[in-house]
Amino acid sequence: MKYYTGVGSRETPTYVKTLMTGVARMLEGKGYTLRSGGAKGADYAFEIGTSTPDIYSVSKKHKPVSGKPSIIPDLEKYRELAKKCCLHYNNIHSQYAKDLHTRNICQVIGHHEGIVRSDFLLAYTLNGDYVGGTTTAIRCAERFDVPVFNFGTYDCIEKMDERMEKIKQDLTIFLKTYMK
Repeated sequence: MKYYTGVGSRETPTYVKTLMTGVARMLEGKGYTLRSGGAKGADYAFEIGTSTPDIYSVSKKHKPVSGKPSIIPDLEKYRELAKKCCLHYNNIHSQYAKDLHTRNICQVIGHHEGIVRSDFLLAYTLNGDYVGGTTTAIRCAERFDVPVFNFGTYDCIEKMDERMEKIKQDLTIFLKTYMK
C-alpha cells in the first residue's frame, strides 16, 4: 500500500481546501490511501477527495466528519512518541486532547503491526507555523523522514493569484519528487 497523510487546521482557507480535495482525487487515482483524523477543515477537504480513506479515531465517541472511523486499538503503544512530538504534551490536562495528539502519530506511521510510514505529508497551518495538533503530525513526519508540504507557508504572498500559482508549481514539483 502507498500512504500519504493529509492534515491541517480547522480554519483552512476555502481555496486551499479546494486544492486539497483535488490533490486527494489525483492521489487516489495513483493508488495512494489517505491517512487523516476526521476533523473539520483540512482533514475533511482531503477526505471528500477520496473514497477509501484511513480515518483514525480514538474512541467511538469521536465521530469523524466522513463517518468512516478506524479506531486505534492500542493508543498506549504510541504515547511515548506523542510525548516526543508534541512538546507541550505533559502540560495538556485533558486525556481526550492527549489521545488526539497520540492519534496524530498514527496518521503518519499507521497503527498496524510495525511502522508503515506515509510517503509524504500534506498539511495546512497558518503561515506554515507549528501550531495545534497538526504540529504533532508534522514533527512525527520529520522524525521519520517523511517529507512535508505545508500549504500555509505561502500565506505571506499577498496577491491571491500569485500565491495560488506558486503553491501549484511547488506542489507539482513536491509530488513528482516524492510520489513512489
